[in-house]
Amino acid sequence: MPIGLKPNENGDIVIDEEYAPIVREAFNLYADGMNIKEVATAMSARGARTPGGKPVSLAMVKNMLRNRKYIGEYRFKEVVVPGGIPAIIPLDLFERVQARLKLGRSLSGRSNAEEAYLLTTKLFCGNCNRMMAGESCHNRTSIKYRYYKCPGFKYHLGCTRRGIRKEPLEDAVVRMARDILFDGTSIDELIKAVLKANGQSSSLLPSLKAQLKETENGINNIVNALQQGAVSTAVSQRLIDLENEKRDIELAIKKEEGLQSTLTEDKLRMWFEKLREMDISTVENKQKLIDTFINAVYVYDDKIIISFNVQKNSETLTLEEIKNSGVQSQRGCKGSQKRRIALRQSVFLVCQIVFQSIAVF
Repeated sequence: MPIGLKPNENGDIVIDEEYAPIVREAFNLYADGMNIKEVATAMSARGARTPGGKPVSLAMVKNMLRNRKYIGEYRFKEVVVPGGIPAIIPLDLFERVQARLKLGRSLSGRSNAEEAYLLTTKLFCGNCNRMMAGESCHNRTSIKYRYYKCPGFKYHLGCTRRGIRKEPLEDAVVRMARDILFDGTSIDELIKAVLKANGQSSSLLPSLKAQLKETENGINNIVNALQQGAVSTAVSQRLIDLENEKRDIELAIKKEEGLQSTLTEDKLRMWFEKLREMDISTVENKQKLIDTFINAVYVYDDKIIISFNVQKNSETLTLEEIKNSGVQSQRGCKGSQKRRIALRQSVFLVCQIVFQSIAVF
């Protein structure tokens, strides 16, 4: 049983109010910018102890921050039951911590960096408006391919939009975001555009909420089936996939709903100046560019429409202009077949800056 939770006299899992504050403090300290070692050191210095009387260790904090029991998830073998136990940590705080942990892993080495899907929560299927998710597969020669795939196609829900290769798509989007920053547009104009856009309603929320409802209905149907005894590996895996999809959608909704932050000219000026100075070759800084300038990316069969957060003239990029970017439909696992696609930009004045990333500076 993880620290902060305990069984009661009936055998039910309940919150251990004596030690739950240790869990909450660890999550809050890490979310506020401390690294794992600093969290462990700070808590030990304050006298925090485990039920066995030991000081808080680095390994303990590391495991604690990844434990989904703290948001109320109960797991039995491969079946996950959301809300099956009391939650110590709110979902939004847990997701912020996971985002930092994921970013740390992506910067720790090339293999991990390649697994960071930079367009998560911003990439949508143009055919059915569902949020696309990252995944990978191997071809017959064991070459690994990474894609963003529409759940409507993956789960045979009526969508025909195949997956699209991860790396060339992300590279093209990052280059376009960078062009906004370095195309001669002054920081003053950027600040003016963002301040003007701040407060406008999001065009993505209705679609995201509709997809969340559909996903929750799918989860409820599977839970009902499990209660009737329909336990199988396929059913359990489908439930896991839906829970992951639900978390991504909820995170996207929270981002959209949290965009009404009060902005100041000084804060924005510092932010844009830092963006211009940063090394855009790193995964972390690519993510900052995307979070700052990209509202949404819609993938169609013959084109990709990118919605920016600041005003920019429309332009079209062909496959040749992207320099062997290799953006293509998901056929790499059965033999690659390149597709020529047009990259068009549809610009909406919607302020989408994720100020959580500003704290990094």
